[in-house]
Amino acid sequence: MDWYPQRLRAQHLALNSAGMSRNGIEMETGQGRQDAEALAKIEGLQIVGMMTHFPTEDRADILQGLDAFKAQTAWLFAHTALRREDVILHAAHSYAVQHIPEAHLDMVRPGGALYGYGGTPKPPFAHVASFKSRVASVQAYPAGDTVSYDRTCVLKRDSLLANIPVGYSDGYRRAYSNKGAMLIRGQRAPVMGNVTMNTTMVDVTDIPGVQAGDEVVLFGKQGNAEITPAEVEQITGVILADQYTVWGTSNPKVLRRR
Repeated sequence: MDWYPQRLRAQHLALNSAGMSRNGIEMETGQGRQDAEALAKIEGLQIVGMMTHFPTEDRADILQGLDAFKAQTAWLFAHTALRREDVILHAAHSYAVQHIPEAHLDMVRPGGALYGYGGTPKPPFAHVASFKSRVASVQAYPAGDTVSYDRTCVLKRDSLLANIPVGYSDGYRRAYSNKGAMLIRGQRAPVMGNVTMNTTMVDVTDIPGVQAGDEVVLFGKQGNAEITPAEVEQITGVILADQYTVWGTSNPKVLRRR
């Protein structure tokens, strides 16, 4: 093990106790138990933690997975040189952190809760993530004009449309076409026409004074208005985490202290 990087020698062992069947060792099979024992015996490799991951937010299902995890880790302590006092056990995701204290064990692993999303905690989590842009331009168009590709939107009145330089290449999904809204000057501006690769048009006819450079909120709060997690999930049919992970990788990030 001399070749093994020092930073990789301390590892956490994932078990499939809860039934995620993703990357955990399946301890219900003979081969899985052999693999776990073999890993525990590798010279120079220190197992400092063992974990499983719950695939549901169902209390009974989580407790069943937790019982299996406890039994399987106990088996490993009994059949290897691993000692309980040297190993961190962890399993709780955001839901279990909030609702199932039995699953807290030695450490917890909240995900969406860190961003303020998921469940109904008391007190409620602060929503800390938002998706923003700025108005690129504002143009007037007469009633009867069509907007964006495929002419899916026909203007029913003379309108002011704002060009927002965000599209599906930035993670703003085509599902928002003619259904979504953005916040400008604290008011909702409906999406008009199809979302394109890097541009989305919104109707600002009823929002006085909109001009190039104005802040646009695609997700989050502006003044008393908000584009909520429930709204974006309902429109797209996709969970919020699937969306904000893309926003975070394809757009500049700004971190602010509260």
